[in-house]
Amino acid sequence: MSPLYRLDVEWFRAIHVGWHGPVQDAIFLVLSYLGLGQVLFFIAMGFLLFRKTRYYSLPLLVTVLASSILAQVPKRLIPRERPSNLAFTNPQEAWLHNSFPSGHTTSAFAFAFMMVFLTYGTKRAWAGWVSLLLACLIGISRIYRGIHWPSDVLAGAFFGCITAAVVFLILDRLGKILHLDSPEATLTGREVSESVEPVSVER
Repeated sequence: MSPLYRLDVEWFRAIHVGWHGPVQDAIFLVLSYLGLGQVLFFIAMGFLLFRKTRYYSLPLLVTVLASSILAQVPKRLIPRERPSNLAFTNPQEAWLHNSFPSGHTTSAFAFAFMMVFLTYGTKRAWAGWVSLLLACLIGISRIYRGIHWPSDVLAGAFFGCITAAVVFLILDRLGKILHLDSPEATLTGREVSESVEPVSVER
């Protein structure tokens, strides 16, 4: 048994078995559903309902879609068995395909990091940090429910961060990133330069 695999098994056992309880079952069930790409998609769509947040929808929707696709590539190519096959595991849901990486975690961290990028330096920055906290809990829920190894979750967090960063840079280059709270505090300041109209002086 390799040291990495041994560490994976020990962390998995500590969370999946050591944390077990009826209250935790309910909490981590809800958190797991929050990590579904479809759920995150509808949350992103919900930003369209409010004038002050509707510009968040496009970056978040693109990020969720891109992260869902990205997670499926290694999942289909890398034949890694899930920890559900261990003798002491009691998986709490059905599963498809291979284990690496955690798709829920990838989508959750992609969504969360995009929220951080969109709200950075604004009065809504707290929303980004709350999203990151929820993403961490979603990742833990995948271990608790007996579906993923801890290393699957860490890989999902990494893929999610990379996806959000790439999508942000591309959309920012295309002028599709708007910061709504205080444009002067944004990462690019593009909105300020584009919103200021030249003033003509009559002589």
